[in-house]
Amino acid sequence: MRDDSRRRFVQKALAAGAAGAIVGPVASQPAALVKTAKPIVFKFQSTWPTKDIFNEFAQDFAKKVNDMSGGSCASMCTPPTA
Repeated sequence: MRDDSRRRFVQKALAAGAAGAIVGPVASQPAALVKTAKPIVFKFQSTWPTKDIFNEFAQDFAKKVNDMSGGSCASMCTPPTA
């Protein structure tokens, strides 16, 4: 019985190695995968009134995230009444 379990282990290891060899060339091209990915959307709702300075800070933060991410991450700040 011990030989049988060793053989199964070796067979599974070889199968995993073969699968890794097939997937390896595809995984080496992450730039192509990132370009086709949809942007991540981050939505948050402010708890401060619309004319409060902290709400303006939250709006500025959302704008900076959008600008710095280059389109890969979209951030939205909604008013408390939304």
